[in-house]
Amino acid sequence: MDLFHSKSDLDLSVNFEYSSVQFSHEKRIQTLRKFARKLYALQRYGHVSGVHPITAAKVPVLKVVDCGTKVECDISVENRDGVSKSKIIHMICSLDERFQKLSFLMKAWAKAQNINSSKDKTLNSLSVILLVAFHLQTRNPPILPPFSAILEDGSDPDSVAKSLKKFVNYGKGNKESVAELLVTLLIKLLSVEKLWAKGLCASTYEASWLSKSWDSKVCCISVEDFTDRSQNVARAVGKGEVKRIYKCIQRTSEYISAFMDGLVGIPKLKSQLFGNAAPFQEVSETGNIKEDGNIITLPCRDIKNKEDQSKEGQNGSQLAIPSEPVATKRKWSSEGWEGLTSVSGGQSKGKWSTEGWEGVRSASWGQPMEDGGPADSPWSKGKWSTEGWEGIRSASW
Repeated sequence: MDLFHSKSDLDLSVNFEYSSVQFSHEKRIQTLRKFARKLYALQRYGHVSGVHPITAAKVPVLKVVDCGTKVECDISVENRDGVSKSKIIHMICSLDERFQKLSFLMKAWAKAQNINSSKDKTLNSLSVILLVAFHLQTRNPPILPPFSAILEDGSDPDSVAKSLKKFVNYGKGNKESVAELLVTLLIKLLSVEKLWAKGLCASTYEASWLSKSWDSKVCCISVEDFTDRSQNVARAVGKGEVKRIYKCIQRTSEYISAFMDGLVGIPKLKSQLFGNAAPFQEVSETGNIKEDGNIITLPCRDIKNKEDQSKEGQNGSQLAIPSEPVATKRKWSSEGWEGLTSVSGGQSKGKWSTEGWEGVRSASWGQPMEDGGPADSPWSKGKWSTEGWEGIRSASW
């Protein structure tokens, strides 16, 4: 996918080019165990370390670390689907450089926060990248097209390459910077925290939110596989781990807010987002920022609006997406944080919204809408759309 750096791990698929036999799941596991026996022998001589077969996964892998380079490697067998997806995403990155840059940033951020491992029941890299793609698809105007349009003539790399020629300069009308997109992606994820459990699913194939279950089950986070729509690429995320993921998102948002207000400098912000950040600590009372710049918790910076949390109605449980997660007097522009110019050119009253409010026609929750968002929700000032929130003429970010 061309989204790697010096500390990235290596995903290796061992494919038998001339094999005419379809590899079953069990056959792949047997082959990996043969590799494992060889690598265990090398481990005894100190050439490799951490040899660990993971056979319970949908795609069985053999994890190993090369002692000379310290590169972590995930070995799979006949994972041609994974190779094909990587090629497709790499080609889609050519449509707009912001896709590659934002994917790289989000992967680096997730790695630094220790929430980028399906083995540990957090987000795998494909989930992160598809959430980035989904965000770019649902901007106004969109930066990337629905993957269904890209895959219209086939999902093989050759067909995709031909199809992409129709979408050159597709996102040219959107002038948002990578920094703006990073912030609005975090806000979008915060906005739907409580809706994943209701069946919310991000679909890059349709470029919209869907209501979806997987084998009659609802996952902690749902991100649809764009080549096999029956699969959730974020299926590994656990109930406890999704809470940790959201603590990281909220903490990152708090640091960005602190940076806006001049309470945190650029070096500290970079360190907390992408460096050796201190682990998240729960604090029961509101505190201040320490002299060394470490945030305990920011005063008046609770990302979630407590009054907009889960509400129990007569017709069952309902959830309100917080419309005002953070109040701020500054606005985000392509040059950074400014006190006067807003993204939309309108006056901001300090509201923090995903991308604004937009009035759309109501439909029953559980049925896909034209814009893919959940309908008949309890909020009364606007409706959810793939672009986010509009109607509160606010563009704080």
